[in-house]
Amino acid sequence: MEHARDLLMQRYPEYRIMPPPNPAEVALLRITPEIISILDYSNGFGHADLLSVSEADLADVLESHRHHWAWHLVSYLGQIESSAASSE
Repeated sequence: MEHARDLLMQRYPEYRIMPPPNPAEVALLRITPEIISILDYSNGFGHADLLSVSEADLADVLESHRHHWAWHLVSYLGQIESSAASSE
């Protein structure tokens, strides 16, 4: 719940003035779409392509986000800079 609120605050910092919700009164849902309609006006007004999504697609996306690869890279680069500065 806290992680979801932190993400919301990063995206919409103006919501910080609101008090945090009572966790007992909040319902968190995970909705998995089966079909997504993508509008592409470059192919004409109202043109839409349909994209099918499966549970396996969702699992791949969630797994890729779980590792936070970019954060590990930033940490690694910070370690390199620290060791280079200390060796000077």
